[in-house]
Amino acid sequence: MESTKKPRIRAKSTIKAHKDSPDESALLLSQVVDFLPDPTFAIDRDGRVIIWNRAMERLTRISATEMMGKSNYEHSLALYGERRPVIVDLVLKRDHQIEKNYTSILRQGDSIYAESTWLPMKRCLWIKAGPIYDKKGHTIGAIETLRDITDSNLTEDALKKSEAKYRDIFLNVSDYLYLHDLEGNFMETNTVFKKNAGYSESEITSLSVKDLLPQRHKNRFDNYMRNVMDKGFDEGFLTIITKNGVERVLEYRNSLVTDLEGNPIAVRGSARDITDRLRTQRELKKERDFITSIIQTSPAFYDAVDPAGKTIFMNEAMLSALGYKLADVVGLDYLEKFIPEEDRADCKDAMNRMISSRGPIVHENRVMSRDGRTLSVQWQGKAVFKDTGELEFIFGIGIARAEISAPY
Repeated sequence: MESTKKPRIRAKSTIKAHKDSPDESALLLSQVVDFLPDPTFAIDRDGRVIIWNRAMERLTRISATEMMGKSNYEHSLALYGERRPVIVDLVLKRDHQIEKNYTSILRQGDSIYAESTWLPMKRCLWIKAGPIYDKKGHTIGAIETLRDITDSNLTEDALKKSEAKYRDIFLNVSDYLYLHDLEGNFMETNTVFKKNAGYSESEITSLSVKDLLPQRHKNRFDNYMRNVMDKGFDEGFLTIITKNGVERVLEYRNSLVTDLEGNPIAVRGSARDITDRLRTQRELKKERDFITSIIQTSPAFYDAVDPAGKTIFMNEAMLSALGYKLADVVGLDYLEKFIPEEDRADCKDAMNRMISSRGPIVHENRVMSRDGRTLSVQWQGKAVFKDTGELEFIFGIGIARAEISAPY
């Protein structure tokens, strides 16, 4: 907003008390005001401009030389494009109708604070105005200071919008989110927490973490708080009891909240209900254990090799027949270690057909024991693939058909 006019040497007379001003105190005032960073001007009791500082020149692009001594609301014309009383005039003469022109206005003692829109540049101005007194305490004029707060207001609006957005996320995210004090009393919880725990807003704010723990786990709260205070965070698993008495298992991660001086004031955290996942895992484990028990107690041979042809599994029946333990065979090349040389090509071909057909393949080959004996085994094998389509392993079920006593 710099003036487009050619710079001129600033004469001392451009910032000084007007020749008709009541006393010389205005001169000292004008010299001080001239160096203020905020646009500032003053009028005498007759409404004539007696101060117009450098910042006002930059704001309005009108020099002090042009403004000094002018009346008839010339200062308003420079700011708002019209002649009318402004805040500085209201210091000298109150006018309720004029006060309505301002977004907000507040009188505090003999000062007036207000906000206004500066239409020429569409900027938001913060304004403060107050009286000027002479040595005897008589009002000889009024002074007004303006500050451009447009960017501050925009930042504040952005912060409010950001806060509203994150508040919405906090309330509606699928995880439990919460804030509790150092005694464990809940200060804030999100919608999911209250819904799944079965408590209303008023109920949950009267409860603590301890209140939600089963009796057998209540002593864990002190250990949990010690960890948070010592390390600044804690994570793990916690069982809570809902309002209707159902136990839920939560996986949580909490961290310490401190004030600006670093003093602990609260604990914030998030948790995920893993009760259903644990139930599913238990059911899957139960199913796996059942299948494993069938495989391990079956008289048939079970084996598996990875995509590189390395052995990853043999059941007890096959290990016993070949004279190995599982730890002995895992990682060994299946064809080289357990298949006689004459049978390797056919065995390899069968594996390739399992991969290409993606279906079960029946074939027969011999396998070698630790002491060199060979067993003829009829196999049904199948390739197992990952969801991505990559080969995961090849699995075979075999029945030993004959034993050749002589070592290979």
